[in-house]
Amino acid sequence: MSGSNKRGPIKVSGLVASGRVQVREAADAGKDPAASAAQDAPRLEETTLALPPVASTPLKDAAANQPAVGNHDADDSSGANGSALTVDAGADTVSEPDLPRTTVAEAVRQAHPGVQKILLSLIDDSPYQPRKEYDPELIDALATTMSTAGHAEPIRVRKKSDGRYELISGHRRKRAAASLGWIEIDAFVEEKDDRRAKTDTMLAAIGSHGLSDFEIAGLLQDALDDGMVSSQRQLSAWSGLNLSKVNACLQMLQLPPSILAYLQKKPSLFSFETSRVIHGLLKDYPGHLADIERGIERIADGKPQNTLKGWVLQAIKGRPQTDPNLITSSGKLIYTTKRDAAARAVVVTCKSPDVDMEAFEKKLQAWLEEQATSVPQTPDGSSGADQAGGE
Repeated sequence: MSGSNKRGPIKVSGLVASGRVQVREAADAGKDPAASAAQDAPRLEETTLALPPVASTPLKDAAANQPAVGNHDADDSSGANGSALTVDAGADTVSEPDLPRTTVAEAVRQAHPGVQKILLSLIDDSPYQPRKEYDPELIDALATTMSTAGHAEPIRVRKKSDGRYELISGHRRKRAAASLGWIEIDAFVEEKDDRRAKTDTMLAAIGSHGLSDFEIAGLLQDALDDGMVSSQRQLSAWSGLNLSKVNACLQMLQLPPSILAYLQKKPSLFSFETSRVIHGLLKDYPGHLADIERGIERIADGKPQNTLKGWVLQAIKGRPQTDPNLITSSGKLIYTTKRDAAARAVVVTCKSPDVDMEAFEKKLQAWLEEQATSVPQTPDGSSGADQAGGE
């Protein structure tokens, strides 16, 4: 070291949180810093110390075997975390630098003082939210992310007159939080009237994950009906969607009512591209709506969307148009049947909104009672079919 007996400050840098630091003894404090740096640089002593990752932990200089205490000092020679300590010889403890110890959610709250914690039980869905279905698998995946990474993006709400809150964005995050058992969630509380709340909720939904083309179609039509825009070109600029997609989504709403019923039940059943295929089939084969509906039934059963056109064309051109699973009238699908041999069941589904289901059920019950009289009975009262185990 230098000729002076007074030990200079010790520079400590490195990954303190990992428990390993580098200690360097600088030039004598009594000398000019610039001169000391030039003269003493070759004589710097370096020692690696093990440091427990706890603030205000006693630190021993392994080389000098002397205690030390430090203060914060930013330095270019700091470790990977960009933090460093200056330690004065002769003191008792060293303080760690301000290492990042907060979660992502805590960091967000510090960066945005307006973020509040709100009870999930006080948060209602927006009446302007266009989403009609929430995929449970996607919610589970989001919940997994939130449980490990924290709530990095607060939801947005507005306070209602009754003291509750209405979502503007964050409908999926609210559900993910509930599935995790969270009681409260971070939120930005915004002041908005109904008009602004509707607009912001709709725009937030367009950019959210998993919104189906049919749900987007309903949102776009609502914006037109409500006078937010007056043309598809304005709608494209307002929504941020290209004009072709805007047009194709809106065309989904022009499908026959029987097909729209499938989408009302499952909005993500098929995309606007498949909707274009359906429109083309309806134009080319207007008398074969039942075959097109049957093709859509196949998609609902898990078949790929891109097989629809080929299957329908094969149904129209490659075989007679009588299907034992379809009951039609004038080309319109009325009923479908599906037999489950294992359960010994036949499921009859009505596809026409014009059918009186109560009257249909009574007629079906009467027919079944009539058929029951033809089933032979055994002496113990059971039917012969049951005894034989047949259908």
